[in-house]
Amino acid sequence: SSGQVHEYALSVAAGTPLLRVSLAWDDPGATPSALFQLVNDLDLRLISPSGQEFAPWVLDAGQPDLAATTGNDSRNNQEQVVVVSPE
Repeated sequence: SSGQVHEYALSVAAGTPLLRVSLAWDDPGATPSALFQLVNDLDLRLISPSGQEFAPWVLDAGQPDLAATTGNDSRNNQEQVVVVSPE
């Protein structure tokens, strides 16, 4: 239901150069006239042991030719967070 938070602890081996964490879910079909087709907007975040937050990659729907940035993705049912040299 709305507002729930699920937390999971990950152990990352020392010296790991790159950590990729993905979230994907099946989403029911929205009504055809809906402004946004995503029904369940899940948000993936990684929090390092020191408290740094990492957000998923997001494309600008208005300018999809631009490079992706990180931030809140409210359009897709798949999200991926990448952390270089994770703690």
